[in-house]
Amino acid sequence: MHRIWTMRDNRLLGLGSFQSPTVFSKIEILEITGNGKPLRQVSGPTTQPSPLLAQRSDRDKPTRVVPAKVSRAPTKKKRLGGKSEPVSTPIIVAGEYKEWRSVLILSNEVMTVKLRYMPIFSAADPFPMALEFDNRSGGPLKVLQIWVQFKTSRSDVERPHVSVPWETVSLWEITNGVNTVTGTALRSPLAAAMELSPKTSVHVSATTGGDVWLQDKRRFYFDKVPFDFEMRYPGPPAIESMKQQLREGLRTELKPHPDPRRKQTAILSDGTPALIDGRSSDESTYRLGLLRMKEIADAMTLDDLLEGLKTGKRDRTSIAEHLGRRFPNAPEVLAYYREELAKERSGVWDEALATGVWNEEFLKAAVARFEKGNFYWAFHILQRHRNEWIGKPDYVARISAALLKQKPVLTSRPRELKDNELYEWSRAVSEAGATGDRQFIKYLAPALDDKRVIREPEESSAPRGFATRACDDALNAILIILDGDSWAAFKKADIQGWSSDRQSFAAHDRVIADTKKRLEASGLLPKEK
Repeated sequence: MHRIWTMRDNRLLGLGSFQSPTVFSKIEILEITGNGKPLRQVSGPTTQPSPLLAQRSDRDKPTRVVPAKVSRAPTKKKRLGGKSEPVSTPIIVAGEYKEWRSVLILSNEVMTVKLRYMPIFSAADPFPMALEFDNRSGGPLKVLQIWVQFKTSRSDVERPHVSVPWETVSLWEITNGVNTVTGTALRSPLAAAMELSPKTSVHVSATTGGDVWLQDKRRFYFDKVPFDFEMRYPGPPAIESMKQQLREGLRTELKPHPDPRRKQTAILSDGTPALIDGRSSDESTYRLGLLRMKEIADAMTLDDLLEGLKTGKRDRTSIAEHLGRRFPNAPEVLAYYREELAKERSGVWDEALATGVWNEEFLKAAVARFEKGNFYWAFHILQRHRNEWIGKPDYVARISAALLKQKPVLTSRPRELKDNELYEWSRAVSEAGATGDRQFIKYLAPALDDKRVIREPEESSAPRGFATRACDDALNAILIILDGDSWAAFKKADIQGWSSDRQSFAAHDRVIADTKKRLEASGLLPKEK
């Protein structure tokens, strides 16, 4: 398995998707043999986690405040890790609510760790959770990474939800005394709060688990620590403040900080200073995240959204999706992308593919880009919009010629290719089928008799499914060229599927025989030399 697909902890089981986005709603794991046993021994806290407070009395209710804009305090130097390091101007968080609580999640002779959280928060509170470290070791501790995972049950949803773990990217130090850290995964409940319907609130029962891994290889685990909180839809004053924050975020030019070593910090709503982990950027990340809230996003004008594209924002694709949804085929949008496509700016095609933004006039630029040798993304774009050019002989001829130029292995005799060359050939074959150009059949048909199994390189990240032979790949490409669909011929042969390599080979052999007769009858089957 390629290293980028491996889990960072070999005691964990991972699940992913390849090439296309996938949402896993439910996963069931069945143990076939043996008696399951835990591979990970959890060395939990030496003291019991603090119990959750029961029902809150009136005097315990948090103070609701009119939210102010996220602002910045004066820049200053801060000592981190025993030496002076550059620290960015802190983000000062006002938010809607003030109350914070904490629950002990880890305690030993080296450190204690508490999860600090807001028992009530809304999408107007940018940092609803943080980790508080109390370093007891007598010296600075170098942290390699931290994993935090939340398992939650919501009052409005039946199935539980598991958040994505948080991992620090760069090495950082916990100095003596108390250090508070917030960041990416500790803001994950915020994404859920942004998706609430207006005037609603949701109670969440949660447990957290994870580990702290030090550079010296010491690792401390915590698991099943309970806490609960309530997410509320923001009040009218907060909504207006968030609209203004998003508008400012879209219109403020994003420039790289001159010192990449800087530490990003925040002042939480209760006045606590916190270091933001390396994966989180400044408040622009929060501001642009407000696009997820329909009430906030719909208040943005066409000019606001276009400014967001022009001012160097990281998440241009999200902005483009809103442009396409609210202003489909607007002349200003087409003019902007016409100019950007001409510049061939990096990432512009990702934006132009957004529904409502894409226009058929962009096809000409995509074909031209493909002809220049910009293969991967250009061909991906052409495949997504195949129905727009497959019936135009001029475009088909240009795309086919460019493909042959970039993938000369297509003209090779498959039987003469070595295993590593055969793998490259098999990848090019599917692209040849997508062109719909019948000229490729003369190159593909000889491979219908090649029964060699395609061997993927060890470093390939592609998932392993049923084995595929050279003849199978050639067949699928030919069927797409002939029918526009590689499965129609299998259905015609009353083949519903297969559950083993042997069944797959037998099914393909049947369809190969039928396809050879079709090619011979239409004069497309080349004669053996």
